[in-house]
Amino acid sequence: MKTTMTIKLTLLFAFGASAVLAATAASLTAVELVHRGQKILQSDAVLLMAMISGAAAVVVSICSALYFQRLVCGGLSRMRERFEDITETLDLSQRSKSPRLDEFGAGAVAFDRFMQRFESTISSVRASADVVAKSTAEIAVGNIELSARTEEQAASLQ
Repeated sequence: MKTTMTIKLTLLFAFGASAVLAATAASLTAVELVHRGQKILQSDAVLLMAMISGAAAVVVSICSALYFQRLVCGGLSRMRERFEDITETLDLSQRSKSPRLDEFGAGAVAFDRFMQRFESTISSVRASADVVAKSTAEIAVGNIELSARTEEQAASLQ
């Protein structure tokens, strides 16, 4: 089975790596402060700020990962669900109705235009097929009438 790197996994790795690096930096700074002993010198204040900054970076990375995961994966999930609905129901009148104005919204608008053209084309083909079916039925009726007249004339000649 082929494994693929999903967007969700990519986001997790990207933000997870930065969170791990920030956590490592904060931890190393904390260890250094503990090793220096009880007194906090002015130079230790810089280390303390580095530790606080590292912890803040961890929080920001985790929050960013969750936000971008919801933003990107949520939009893709909605698109996938819409495609699955159309596939199952074959209801060509369905539209995405996306309220978003970003790239996902632009994709949804393009999808809606595609579905409108596709629905129009299918309707046109259906109408043409109906005309062909009606014409075929008329020709069949005409052939039956012609055959009946031909049999009548053949019978009258005998």
